[in-house]
Amino acid sequence: MVPFLFTPHFLNGTISLAGELFLAFFLVPKKGFKMLIKFIEDDEFFVDGLKLATKSATAANAFRIAARDFRSNQLLIEDQRSTIESLRLTIERYESIIDNARSAAALLLERVSQADLFDD
Repeated sequence: MVPFLFTPHFLNGTISLAGELFLAFFLVPKKGFKMLIKFIEDDEFFVDGLKLATKSATAANAFRIAARDFRSNQLLIEDQRSTIESLRLTIERYESIIDNARSAAALLLERVSQADLFDD
């Protein structure tokens, strides 16, 4: 299964890609099947950024690499979000422990200073 990001426009057996991007999956046989895909993108900054990110010389190769890596990147992002949430909960727990320790230290200091008043 090969993922492609595109809005398709079919013309004479050619798929042209333009405008909004979306995800579609195709089953492409290994032999005997050829498909020409043209990427029509008006936003040069987007294409240049994609070529830079994928280390590609051509827009077509950049789109191909981006489509190939899409699912693994999506899974990586989900995993990182889960890790971030877990770390946030850990930080909240540690902040609570620190706040409780701070309160206990303040209370201890107050009691010790009060005991000093009666010792004189």
